[in-house]
Amino acid sequence: MFGEMLNEISNQEASEILEELLEMEDKPLKLANKMYKIGEQYYNETYKDIDEAGGVRKYIEARDSKEEKLQKKVDKLEKKLAQYESTDKPTYGIPELNEADGEPTQAQDGMTAFLQERKIRAQRR
Repeated sequence: MFGEMLNEISNQEASEILEELLEMEDKPLKLANKMYKIGEQYYNETYKDIDEAGGVRKYIEARDSKEEKLQKKVDKLEKKLAQYESTDKPTYGIPELNEADGEPTQAQDGMTAFLQERKIRAQRR
């Protein structure tokens, strides 16, 4: 993996890594260990997910499947949000505006019913 990584990274990155490794030139065991760790890190960042999926096609299929599930979940939540936003909220208006021919209309919520009841009581006094 280390050799493959050197072929795929930029020249500047490669020269920085090689400079770091040149410091360990007289310690072959540390040099080999460092090269292994760099290659392992590159593998984990680049190829591990593909290998675990069983190849590039299966990785793409798994990624697409996950994306579809997430999109369905987003769509479902957007639909639910739209339902909450579109529900009629009760209005606490003046009851006289809801009357037709002097007769009070049916109360739509608790506050309107309360206000209508107070108006009727006031008229009876």
